[in-house]
Amino acid sequence: MSWYIKKILRLRFFMDEDSLMLAVKGGKFHSKLFYFSLVAANSVGFTKTVWNKLIMPKHRFIYWQIFNSQLLTRDHLCRYIQLTSVLCPVCDSGVETHSHLFMECIYSRRVYEEIGRWLGVFHWPESYEELSNWCLLANHSLQNQIINAVIAASWYFIWCNKNSCIFESSCKMARSLSLEVKEVVKYRVLSWGYFSLHKKDVYFRQIVERW
Repeated sequence: MSWYIKKILRLRFFMDEDSLMLAVKGGKFHSKLFYFSLVAANSVGFTKTVWNKLIMPKHRFIYWQIFNSQLLTRDHLCRYIQLTSVLCPVCDSGVETHSHLFMECIYSRRVYEEIGRWLGVFHWPESYEELSNWCLLANHSLQNQIINAVIAASWYFIWCNKNSCIFESSCKMARSLSLEVKEVVKYRVLSWGYFSLHKKDVYFRQIVERW
């Protein structure tokens, strides 16, 4: 037998009538429900915020890593390899950490100022505590979903720009990066048909007219 058939057969040792009944919905057995009943994992409050369909898939991936502090920033890399410097390669004024790169860096703050010119007034998270609080509100309205998509896109491009500064010796102007964020989020929103679905939403109409 192939290895995956053997794996399936081994599940019989974990199955009992109670676990089977938990995986039944509408009179049918659902393997997905059964899988989740076997996998014990702690739920986190930012899951729906990160994996929102309004956010580009590649942006979600970086967004998820930022929430979990899993990007290879220099404070992490120096534990495994010898670096000539642990300072932020963009501003050169602080140790490159997740919080510095996305919340404290002078360059990032300039990007947020430029984004504020077309997005409107918004308080960007300045700590992981504020980011966690933002998660509780991110999916409550269309306005917050758009802002959430902008945050994810901004952090994705800031991360890409940081890598470009290191490997290509090329760093974009804050205004140029903010316009990239604007275009990506604009087309993502329109591609999902949000304009036709929410054309009565005042905030949405105003921001699309600005674009």
